[in-house]
Amino acid sequence: MRRYLVLSLIIALLILTSVAVYGQLPTTPKLSVKTDKVEYVVGDIIVITGTTPLPGVTVTITIYDPTGFPKDFRFLTAGDDYKFSTTIKIPDDWVDGMYRVEARVGTASVSTEFLITTAITPKTPIQTPQIPITTPTQPITIVPTPTKPLPTNISEVVSLINETVRELRGLIEEFRSDLQYIKDAEQTLIYIQAVAGILANEAYEAAKAGDLDKAVKYAEKALNLSYKVIEAYRAKAETIELYAKALNELVSSLTNLIEVLSKLVIPI
Repeated sequence: MRRYLVLSLIIALLILTSVAVYGQLPTTPKLSVKTDKVEYVVGDIIVITGTTPLPGVTVTITIYDPTGFPKDFRFLTAGDDYKFSTTIKIPDDWVDGMYRVEARVGTASVSTEFLITTAITPKTPIQTPQIPITTPTQPITIVPTPTKPLPTNISEVVSLINETVRELRGLIEEFRSDLQYIKDAEQTLIYIQAVAGILANEAYEAAKAGDLDKAVKYAEKALNLSYKVIEAYRAKAETIELYAKALNELVSSLTNLIEVLSKLVIPI
């Protein structure tokens, strides 16, 4: 009888110990993202922070404008504390409206929103009469980077993408045969991943859905960035193999886009 009593006490202690230990285990944080404020004006600094389920993973941060077009993108690495952070200064050409910040790890994603408004109006009105002074304002003129003529229909889009793919393939051979190393390649790689992972993908999805206007819009943006990539590659390179691999990925992405766009039937 005593033996059964002792055994029962041991089992009870083991159960209590297991519960206590389990209760002390740290909770793994979920994927999250947030901004330090909900409203900004042009020129402000946006502080983006968040957490990931695992330390050391790559987090893709994309900011979409009020029309849903990606305006900024960057790749972060979560620290040992599962956290990531970055800052972005709002450019002058960002229009007023609601923007969305998306954080993506693999196939999982979360998002948050913030508002950009015009300059903040002082809360307390000035009581002293003032003589109005009219200062002529000079409108901001944004000069676009010279690019090839934008396409007006799917056929021209396909033709231009084909031409771009040929140029990219030529660059691949160029970098494999020419042994040279040039500094500062990070921004160029970001352009390539953005074209392959965001713009071309958006055009691809729009084309599959039969939305020709949206497909052409994103394809045009993908082409313009592709031209910038080509220019950057001629000026900035780090290692031949790394760049050849990145260019191959871009060629593959644009080739897939060509295949989908070519299958679209445009009613006459």
